[in-house]
Amino acid sequence: MRSFIYQLRRTADTLTVRFVFYGFLILVIIHSIGVISSFWGMDAVSMIEPMKLRIMYDETNQITIRLIQLFPFLAVIPAGFSYFDDSKNQTDIVIRARSGNAAYVRDSLLSSFIVSFFTYWIPFMLEIGILSVAMDADISRDPSGLSYYQSGMQSYISNYFFADLYKTHPILHAMAEVSVWATMVGALACFSVAVSFFGIKIRALVFLPVLMVVYGVGFVGDFLGTGFTTNYMWYLLGYDGHPKNDLFLLVLFVTLAAACIASGIINARRDRL
Repeated sequence: MRSFIYQLRRTADTLTVRFVFYGFLILVIIHSIGVISSFWGMDAVSMIEPMKLRIMYDETNQITIRLIQLFPFLAVIPAGFSYFDDSKNQTDIVIRARSGNAAYVRDSLLSSFIVSFFTYWIPFMLEIGILSVAMDADISRDPSGLSYYQSGMQSYISNYFFADLYKTHPILHAMAEVSVWATMVGALACFSVAVSFFGIKIRALVFLPVLMVVYGVGFVGDFLGTGFTTNYMWYLLGYDGHPKNDLFLLVLFVTLAAACIASGIINARRDRL
């Protein structure tokens, strides 16, 4: 446990983690203030549901589009380079000698997942809290101006991520979405560390496994004609009308977790000293 806490602190206390975390935090606060000021004093009938105005879900915002395009890179940058950096400066040799190879591998994978998860989860949960408190949580209007009680919106909403939860509890739906995507960010970061154990020597190549997964599943889904989108962009834009499949994300997460565990077992048994 002591070695894990040490590795967790090392992973969290890096410039990249602080940069991404505080960057998200500042964006969320500035965006929330802008949303609140735009609707301040407006009649509730004319307002848009606040959860659809969050920075990662506002399709009219250019910052939103850029964040979604950069998502595969943002998933790796905070903690995905943890082992690569250790191996470059040979810090891993010292830690392996002190705590053991198996403990180092395990702690590196777990800490990369946990740090990446909370780097994403905390700022966007804060955004939900700010908008929920500052705006009327009972508003049920789409940015198109339509209420989701109208028949046309019902069929559109059925394509949402966790559509049934959205219909009954929009705020819980938003919290579930953030938690799912924070988990996926953690899994992708952990996956990049797991692949790095096999000896990636060039920093830019650490992104490659994640890019192959993210864009590969999108290509395969389009090629096979699954009947639902496998493009990560439409899942990030949770209120988009493209047909989605909750089970698809579960299978993807389980596959990534299995790959990380397999890498951990293989590398824990290797003699690195």
